[in-house]
Amino acid sequence: MADISSILKNKGLKQPKEKNHYEVTMIHYTQIHPSKMQFYSQNDIGEQADAIELAGGIMQPLVVRQQDADQYELLAGHRRLEAVKLLVENRKLNQYSMVPCHIEKANDWQAEYLLITTNGYREKSGYEKMLEVQRLAEIIPHLSGNEALKGRALRGRIAKELKTGETSVQIFNYIYNHLCPEGMEAFRVGEIKTTVAYELAHLQEADQKVL
Repeated sequence: MADISSILKNKGLKQPKEKNHYEVTMIHYTQIHPSKMQFYSQNDIGEQADAIELAGGIMQPLVVRQQDADQYELLAGHRRLEAVKLLVENRKLNQYSMVPCHIEKANDWQAEYLLITTNGYREKSGYEKMLEVQRLAEIIPHLSGNEALKGRALRGRIAKELKTGETSVQIFNYIYNHLCPEGMEAFRVGEIKTTVAYELAHLQEADQKVL
């Protein structure tokens, strides 16, 4: 997981004075629920569970926000949570049922921003990267101090957040706006890669469907 302290800097979110001073709260895994904003694939859960078991626990706390008195929405760590469920429910290792968490206070825009920007460590498909670009274009202008961002300035900010180039941001924007539904589904399931999706998006919709 990326350093949350640096991610939250100047974004209008609460952050501690030093990154090592985050308060960690132990929460039972059944009280933590996947975010409805989550769009990343959940692969290799067994391997993730093996890693947690080998380490003797989760080394990097999950990030959550409180929903009510004892229920929490998961913002970062969906694969780790699924791995804990596997360890407890399938392997009967109840010692992993309490999960270390950082509790963040965030509105919906800030929560989705956290969900995307704290997923920088994982392997992503081209389709997932495209969705990141589209969601950040919507989210960033709603964050404190970023209301005026648009056009190239916004594109540059998105590229910086995703640690990619502005050209990549433009490519994903083009695919999102021009790829036909059949092509988009093929892109989503991994039947075509980003380069092919981009070339396909330049064709007329009828030709895209034929191909």
